[in-house]
Amino acid sequence: MLKTILSSLLITGAAFAAVPPMNENMRASFANSIFEGKVLKIETESVGSMRDEEFEDTHYYAKIQVTKVVKTDLVGRDMPKEVTATYWKVAQRPRGWTGSQGQNSKMKVGDKVRIYANRDDKMVFHVLQPNGWVDLSVSDL
Repeated sequence: MLKTILSSLLITGAAFAAVPPMNENMRASFANSIFEGKVLKIETESVGSMRDEEFEDTHYYAKIQVTKVVKTDLVGRDMPKEVTATYWKVAQRPRGWTGSQGQNSKMKVGDKVRIYANRDDKMVFHVLQPNGWVDLSVSDL
């Protein structure tokens, strides 16, 4: 009986779980681009679901002035001096929903950051989730 109660509590608790943060080694291996820079500008966009009005995300587009390239998959090309790094956060979900929440935190204009991302064909850098960027002004990296 006690086993059954404990099992149900564990299952119920897991229903509210989010994606766990990645450690430094995981971020470095999953990202095809790692760079540092200063956040110059951030634009946001609210994106809802066509299927369910209870699902809404906020998409962020951060303009980053690149100051240091740590890792890149750009063969024979230089990293641009300014890039767009994009990420998202959950704005609204139905009660009891589980799954990815996007980024754990938001960047601010003026932040000095290290970005762990995957570049697309349009040179937009998609920040790894849920912790694909580090605020260098408060980190020991």
